[in-house]
Amino acid sequence: MHLAYGVGTILSQEGEHHAVASQKPKSHPIAYYSTTFTPTKHSYDIYEQELLAIMKALTHWQHYLGWTKYPFTILTDHTNYTTKPQRN
Repeated sequence: MHLAYGVGTILSQEGEHHAVASQKPKSHPIAYYSTTFTPTKHSYDIYEQELLAIMKALTHWQHYLGWTKYPFTILTDHTNYTTKPQRN
């Protein structure tokens, strides 16, 4: 069983672009956010915890992201919640 006690996230923006078009632009951190899960949320499975982390980050940074006219991308180091298995 996976047991997570909290979440940590980073808000970044793209910086200068490289001279070589095939290289990705550098990512520069703007803000950090971390919080702990309540005892109830400790029992959530990994899929719900992943989604909860995204929702908490978007809520925390809504003053940065809510009024932007530019699209933003959410990156995660887990693929769990995009490949959630079917429940019987």
